Amino acid sequence: MVAFHVTALDPPPVSVGDLAGPPNLWELPVFFTFLQNVAIVAMASIDSPYAPFALFTDSFSWLLFLVKGSRPPSPSSRALQTSAHEAAFGIQQFALRLNIPERDLFVRAWTCFFVVMSSMLLLLCLFNGLATYFSRHNGPLLNQVEDHPNADRFEKWGLKVRGVLVWVLTQAVLPLTAVSVFEASASQSRAAGGSASSALAVAVLVIIGDACVGASLVLWRQTESSLSKFHTKATFGVLYVNLQFPHRAFCGVTLMVQLVSGAMMSGVVTPSTQMLWIVGVHGLYMLVLVSVRPFVTNLHMSVAVLVELVNIAIYCLCFAQAKAAVDDIHTKKTLGYVAMGLTCLLVALFFVRTLVKIGKKLVQKNDKVKGTDQSFTVCLSDQQESFCELERPLLG
Repeated sequence: MVAFHVTALDPPPVSVGDLAGPPNLWELPVFFTFLQNVAIVAMASIDSPYAPFALFTDSFSWLLFLVKGSRPPSPSSRALQTSAHEAAFGIQQFALRLNIPERDLFVRAWTCFFVVMSSMLLLLCLFNGLATYFSRHNGPLLNQVEDHPNADRFEKWGLKVRGVLVWVLTQAVLPLTAVSVFEASASQSRAAGGSASSALAVAVLVIIGDACVGASLVLWRQTESSLSKFHTKATFGVLYVNLQFPHRAFCGVTLMVQLVSGAMMSGVVTPSTQMLWIVGVHGLYMLVLVSVRPFVTNLHMSVAVLVELVNIAIYCLCFAQAKAAVDDIHTKKTLGYVAMGLTCLLVALFFVRTLVKIGKKLVQKNDKVKGTDQSFTVCLSDQQESFCELERPLLG
C-alpha cells in the first residue's frame, strides 16, 4: 500500500473509481488513520479493560509515535504514584502498559516525531544534492541512462519524499495532540517545572491547530490551475487531489476531527462520557461526509463512510466495556473480541483490495511484455519480406 501511494505521486495522481484501479493518494491515509483511531482506544478510560484487547490496541502504539519501553519504570516514578492514588486510569494505565513514565509521554512522542522528520529531511537533501550534482555534469556516462537524465530521476524522488513528508505531518495530528493535551493538564500538578512544560504543550497545541486551519485557508485561496501544477500535486496532493475542487479545503475538517479526538482521548473530558463525546464527533463527521460528498470518486466516499461506521462501532463497544462492572470478565471479553474482529475484518478488506491491485498490475505488465514481443516479431517479419523483395530482381 505504501508502494502504491509513492507510485501515485508520479505521474500526477488521478483519482479513479475502478475497484482495482491505478495507485491513488487516499487509500493509505484512510487505512493509516483508521489504525490510529484503533490505537488511540488504548488511552480510553476503561477500568480494568480485557487484557487481550488492551494488548491488541497497545500493539499499534508505534502509530502514535510511542515505542514500548524496555523495562518497567522505577517505583518512585510519577506513573506508579498516580496508579497508587488513582488506580492508573485511561492514559496513565496506557503508559504503565508500555513501561513508560507518564511524564515522558510528551517527550517521547515528540522525539520520535522529530527523528522521523529528520530522517526524511536528510533523505530529501540527499536526493536534491544528487539531482544538483548530475545536472552540472552533462557527460553521456553521468547524466544519460536510457535517455532519462539521472538529475530528473533524483529530482522526482525528492518530490516523492516531500509528498510523503506532508502526509506524515497530517498523520501526526492525532497522537501529538493527545500527548500535548495530557501534558498541559498533568503538568499543572507538578511541583517543579510544571509551568514551563505546560506552556510548551499549549504552544505546540496552538501551532497544530493553526496549521490545520491554515492549510485549509491556503487551499481555499488557490485556483484550479495553480493546484494542477505538477510540483504542487506531487508535494501537497495528499491534501486535496482526492477532493472535488469546490471542496478542496475539506482536509481541514478531517484534520480537526483528528485533533479533537486526540484531545478527548487524553483525559480532558469526564471519563464516564469520554467515549460518548468521541462517538458524537465521528458521527457528526460522518453526517458531514454523507451530506457534502467532497470526494472525487464514489469508491473513496464508500470506504470513508465504512471506516467511520467501524470507528463508531468500536467506540461504542469501548463505552460498553467502560460501563461494565469491574469483575464482569465475560462481558468485557465478548466486547473486546467483537472490537478486535471488526478491526481485523476491515484490515483484511484493505489487504484483499491491495492484492487485487497487485494482481491486476502484474497482468497488465505481462500483457505489455507480450505486446512488445509480438510487435518485435511482426517488425522482423516485415523486414524479412522487404529484404526478400529486394533480392528477387537480383536472382532473376
